[in-house]
Amino acid sequence: MVFGLEGTSSEGASCNSNYQLSRGIEMMYQAVEGLDVVQPGLEENIVYFSIPEQRQFEAQQKAETQQASFSMDYMSVKEVIEAHAQEHGLLFKPKPCRRHDGHQIYAFGNLSVIIDALNQKLYAQTVEGWSLVSFQDLVDKQHSSIS
Repeated sequence: MVFGLEGTSSEGASCNSNYQLSRGIEMMYQAVEGLDVVQPGLEENIVYFSIPEQRQFEAQQKAETQQASFSMDYMSVKEVIEAHAQEHGLLFKPKPCRRHDGHQIYAFGNLSVIIDALNQKLYAQTVEGWSLVSFQDLVDKQHSSIS
């Protein structure tokens, strides 16, 4: 297949146009074959662009890493309680349609608990009412309720 340019006024323009056309066809073949296609002129400018882009990429990666480590370090009170229950082989789940003072009531094993996420406090239902408890208190109360 031969491509020609008709009506070119100067031989220099014709050579440049032929080069551009050949380069374009070569790029199309590369794309069809699944090869990487590099934009003309980009190879010459790659060093110029790579340094600022590399710095921007590194800054973005650093920010994402810091964000990921922060989100991994921070757990909600509910997540901490869920993890504590799992460590002790206890079931922790919400009790449907059960609330106290606007707080969802959860089952922690056989106990009923509520979470005050705003103040990061945990309460368990006792004979006297709702009492502030620690994680260890929950496990101890659970074991004493079983025996």
